[in-house]
Amino acid sequence: MFRIFEKGKPPQPNGVRLDGREFDALVGTSADLVRMFSELVEEAKIRVRPHHIEHKDVTWLLDSIQDIGRSALMVYRRMLAESHEQGELRFNSKQRALLVEPDAALLEAPQAIVRRAMTLLDAGATQAGILYDLIIAEVDVAVKRWTASASIDLINKLKAGT
Repeated sequence: MFRIFEKGKPPQPNGVRLDGREFDALVGTSADLVRMFSELVEEAKIRVRPHHIEHKDVTWLLDSIQDIGRSALMVYRRMLAESHEQGELRFNSKQRALLVEPDAALLEAPQAIVRRAMTLLDAGATQAGILYDLIIAEVDVAVKRWTASASIDLINKLKAGT
């Protein structure tokens, strides 16, 4: 969905180049996705409190994640079209790991989460409650991983005095 880097291609020794518009759209979409995922986790937890989790709840959760993925793609495309950033940005491997990869991973998370859940369902997973909790945990981990990376970047900027 959001293939910023080619899979299997090693990082270039002088760093990676990324179109400035693409980077702006990537960062902006990630922030939106964190909000959408956080809202989904809260709604998913509230939704199942009054009853036993059933297959229809898992289906609702997976559909919601797919909807979020589609919305994120639309936001990304809109931001890419609206960005006024000019030129190319260069990132060394450390900057890429802290600034670019967490955003790219988060934007790929909806598709990956649904794919993993569908693999379990196709393999015969029958305990809807466990699957539902696992999916929520995966969404939560994706957000927390991105948040931790964003925090590291902020701390480094504060240490550098920028």
